[in-house]
Amino acid sequence: MFNPEAEPAPEVLERMARSMRHRGPDDEGFHRFSQAGLALAHRRLSIIDLSAASHQPMKDEASGVVLAYNGEIYNFRALRRELEAGGHVFRSSGDTEVLLKAWLEWGEGCLPRLAGMFAFALWDPRSATLHLARDATGMKPLYLCRLNGGVAFASEVKAFLQLPGFSGGIDPAGLQQFLEFGYRFDGRGTMLAGVEKLLPGERVVVRGGRVVESVTWFTPPAPNGTDARDEAERVAELRTTLDTVVAEHLIADVPVGLLLSGGLDSSVVAALAARGGQLTTVCMAFGQSDVDERAHAREVAAFIGSDHHEVLIHPQEVQEEVASGAWVFDDLFADWGTLTTRLL
Repeated sequence: MFNPEAEPAPEVLERMARSMRHRGPDDEGFHRFSQAGLALAHRRLSIIDLSAASHQPMKDEASGVVLAYNGEIYNFRALRRELEAGGHVFRSSGDTEVLLKAWLEWGEGCLPRLAGMFAFALWDPRSATLHLARDATGMKPLYLCRLNGGVAFASEVKAFLQLPGFSGGIDPAGLQQFLEFGYRFDGRGTMLAGVEKLLPGERVVVRGGRVVESVTWFTPPAPNGTDARDEAERVAELRTTLDTVVAEHLIADVPVGLLLSGGLDSSVVAALAARGGQLTTVCMAFGQSDVDERAHAREVAAFIGSDHHEVLIHPQEVQEEVASGAWVFDDLFADWGTLTTRLL
């Protein structure tokens, strides 16, 4: 939260963070800049570097730059080696510090170097500037709420419900789009009036509690219909890319599993992941349904030798999940697949 005219009270910041405890049950942290009217809160789900060295918000003592970050940078090891070669010293083994040092080294130019899913808030006291950024394809959420004299930002809309004076009224345009199409499609809009979301590949600059700049740092490449390479070259490139991406996604200091349906996508990923060692796979299925993928998943699991598990979802569980899931999701969207992911 950034409001020079009215510094957020500590109890408000704590309530905002704890409304998202389900996102990060392992740790919480707070950082306040009273002179600037800025306060950062973070909830942590520990995946890489489980130690206190990766506690957030994370501060660089020399510059005073502070980072609150959600996500995972898959190429953080390669970036770390490059930064160490440039003289940077690390005290943790995680990707959070790599992101912080990357910003110190390259500024906003670090964003195109990141391969991952992320959303972050970074305060740079040297320019009294707050930077909010979201990953290229928008896998991690980041919401913004403009206040009188300031802004609030969070990974989930429900954090804003803790703000004094926030009405949380329904946006009629958002409701209309949901009823017609099953989701809201007009870019920044959400289901609540006064709440917007950063676009994929966007960076927002805030000074003095006000948004002063919005930059699109990533633009999807245009389709190239003039690729002169033969099929063998293109297949080789695809194999190399898949090998690299899957290997990067397996980096964790906790056990890693894979959701396996037996379809083409998950089967290819599972086969590549299994080459790195013992893999746990899980298949979700609905009871009393004509759609049952378990037989396909079993065949793949047997072929790759994974430790395979099946979860059968019953109608009563679906009914209960709809009720609890309404609190978790921040935008309305008609996708039944979210039920299986939540129950998993």
